[in-house]
Amino acid sequence: MELLGEWISNNGYPSSKGISSSIKFRFHGTGCSIFMKSHMENSGCSIYLDDILLRLPDVSSGPGDKKELVIAEGLRDGHHSITVVSRAAGLELEGVKIFGKEKTISEIMPALGLKPSASLLQRMTQILDLPNRVPNLIHQNELMPAKALVFLSLETSEHLALCNIFENLKPGVNLQRE
Repeated sequence: MELLGEWISNNGYPSSKGISSSIKFRFHGTGCSIFMKSHMENSGCSIYLDDILLRLPDVSSGPGDKKELVIAEGLRDGHHSITVVSRAAGLELEGVKIFGKEKTISEIMPALGLKPSASLLQRMTQILDLPNRVPNLIHQNELMPAKALVFLSLETSEHLALCNIFENLKPGVNLQRE
């Protein structure tokens, strides 16, 4: 997940503080919906699916209760991104529901030797949001997926420094020798 612009935490949820604040997240599935709440008049948003502006009903305008907005359904099963750009302060994003992960969990994960688990699928998807060098290190057996989750709590500059360490020390090669 990427936050750009001004955001504050409101009861643990990201809430836009300024105009053109955006939040981008990636998911694997066939569609998704987002849960949002507006705290001010005219705190609507623009929503992009895979970097294409969508024409959706503006359920976020005006203060009110949490609302669910279906972003897309029936997409090809794969990786997608959603970007929400606020038009004013006070837009709070409270969650995301991903469609189509049931087949991935019940059929694909076991076929890959993975425990069929929604939380494991979420963690693996989060790894895909990291810079490309991190998944490449996993692919090259230089970094175990469980260890890659540590990168999620680090700043981008720290990602690059750790990638350099793993690429130069090659701990995966040493593990294979043992």
